[in-house]
Amino acid sequence: MKLKGLVVLLALWVVGILFPMAWVSGRSPVVNLWFERIFSPPWMHVVMHAGLYAVLAVMGAMLARQFGRPLYFGLAGVLVIGILQEVIQTTLAGRAVGGGELFDLGVDLSGGLLGLLAVFAVEILRKRRSN
Repeated sequence: MKLKGLVVLLALWVVGILFPMAWVSGRSPVVNLWFERIFSPPWMHVVMHAGLYAVLAVMGAMLARQFGRPLYFGLAGVLVIGILQEVIQTTLAGRAVGGGELFDLGVDLSGGLLGLLAVFAVEILRKRRSN
């Protein structure tokens, strides 16, 4: 993927992560109904966080590779965006950071690690095929 396209895609992904969907759903009964049906089960919350941050780590690793940096820079981006997301959510909710936010951050980092492991696996497979 070309650098410009990757940067645009990464920026859109970060905006999507940071945009408080729960806040929006609280302003619209139709959106709230949809949001609650999909995201109310606790397991779905975990799956969504892990998936969002796995993709973020993959894109971060791809960007790091383009600049000759180690792939784990993608994981650093996961940590920064994860913290920022939790701060935004707690600020909008008017509450302090608690155990739920720390749990979410742990899930975010776990998802990021899965994404990074996927990148490593793909690189290993490519090296094996080229030999």
